[in-house]
Amino acid sequence: MSETAAPLVEIQHDGPIARVTIQRPKALNALNSGVIAELDQVFAKLAYQAGLRVVIVRGGGDRSFVAGADIAEMVSLDAHQARVFAERGQRVFSRIEGLTQPVIAEVQGFALGGGLELAMACDWIIASSKALLGQPEIDLGIIPGFGGTQRLARRRRGLSPRPDLHGAEDRCRGGAPDRARGSGARSGGAA
Repeated sequence: MSETAAPLVEIQHDGPIARVTIQRPKALNALNSGVIAELDQVFAKLAYQAGLRVVIVRGGGDRSFVAGADIAEMVSLDAHQARVFAERGQRVFSRIEGLTQPVIAEVQGFALGGGLELAMACDWIIASSKALLGQPEIDLGIIPGFGGTQRLARRRRGLSPRPDLHGAEDRCRGGAPDRARGSGARSGGAA
């Protein structure tokens, strides 16, 4: 994290609970190389934090958990750079998935593409009734880049194979979020 710039990923501790918030609300918390690097640093530290019992991951603002990879950054990447970006994301999401403490994705608003992949790397997904989950990149012939194809298969539990976007209530009936909550309620702590 740069000392002069505001962090893209903030962490707040409340006793044994760590809240990790991606802070790019104007960009719908899209994942760029800076967010990926900061998530990597945060979860590397959390892996060794004594007394930690649970981690909650969420997006800053109220419109989006994570709306996917930052397309504005990706269009400038050549094939090698795109591969490095995807491998870094895969490494970070595997780190999250491998954390010994439970990790909860608190999904409000968009969880698309890389955002849904991030949520699926967590142990639990709790989605507001306003959540919109999906992998729209497959409509463009692009395979999810951060390991989402494997994670979705493991979480599937009866989801329709259609790539359409669905609300949280639909997905709960089909199995993606572990729980849907009423209109945008968040867990305690600063948003």
